[in-house]
Amino acid sequence: MPLDLRRRSPLLLERIREVEVELAIWARRAPDPQLEGDLFAMMELLYSYPKRADDLASSAKAMMHLRRLTPAVILSRALIETVAMGCFYVHELKRLISAGDAEALKTKFDKFYAGRLGEEVSPVHVNDALRYLEKIDNAEDPDRTATEARLEAEAEALGGLDLSDPKFVETSYGLLCEIAHPSCVGTHLLYPAPGGPDIAEPKQRLEFAAELAIWQAQYLLEALKEGEEIPALHRQAFG
Repeated sequence: MPLDLRRRSPLLLERIREVEVELAIWARRAPDPQLEGDLFAMMELLYSYPKRADDLASSAKAMMHLRRLTPAVILSRALIETVAMGCFYVHELKRLISAGDAEALKTKFDKFYAGRLGEEVSPVHVNDALRYLEKIDNAEDPDRTATEARLEAEAEALGGLDLSDPKFVETSYGLLCEIAHPSCVGTHLLYPAPGGPDIAEPKQRLEFAAELAIWQAQYLLEALKEGEEIPALHRQAFG
């Protein structure tokens, strides 16, 4: 049967709901029309990440409610990639602005904003963004509260996923990829013939991993707050 987060972990469900609400709020934001040139484009791209994340998260939840696990997992996988890329985007822009390197900033921004495979400007690779997400997921947080620690413990107990694992992002993302790809796990092991093995438990684990993808969007929310500093930092560095 589907994992009942409401019954088994109200704290985790509450936090996921908070993330969903915050994403929806950020999704309605737009860049200041008084910004010009690259600064306007930088903020346009910044605000596109929560719009995409909100779209993916709400669509994944809709699929979960319909018990459509495979599309829910595929959407959740795309959500993790979006969270990772948004976080990496803010980090890279702030890093290069702080360094005062206008040329490197322009080059990197163009990769985020206009990069495409096979074109003169290549895109930022999603694996670089995922590695950065894993790095911040592993970072020690001095402001971590007892409530957050309890939430993580509940999440670990419910889903059988070790949130303290340094490879948690890689592991959870890899689990979703197994279903997103039409390999053995995403085909006959998930859709066995009548009379085949009981897959209720693996389905619960996958559903939980999809829920945790929404929870991980908290990192994007933190990055967005930092990203709003970009115009002021840019003016301070380059005039």
